[in-house]
Amino acid sequence: MIEKEKLFEERCGLRIGESYWIAANWGGLMAKLIVFKNKIIIEYGESKIVLKKEEISFLEKYDGALKFLGVGIKVNHKKRNIPPFIIIWAWSRDELFDKLKKLGYKTK
Repeated sequence: MIEKEKLFEERCGLRIGESYWIAANWGGLMAKLIVFKNKIIIEYGESKIVLKKEEISFLEKYDGALKFLGVGIKVNHKKRNIPPFIIIWAWSRDELFDKLKKLGYKTK
């Protein structure tokens, strides 16, 4: 079955890499999160990451080193061919987290 209908999308920031310290930061609204019932897509620059719901181990709220500088959602996943560390910086983190939880994405 081909899933075409996105449920919502949000402009966001992104930190992606091997760890917090070895990562690139796409600040402000330089990335986009697109949410479907059974997958999420993260677009940044010329790159795109597609994570199926079953590839996401769990999502968790994440506070930056200084909370007032950034709050986000950490995407813990099982996919091997993408960086292991992914943080989505969102202005409305709690609202986004709740939406994803209601759609059945595992949270912690």
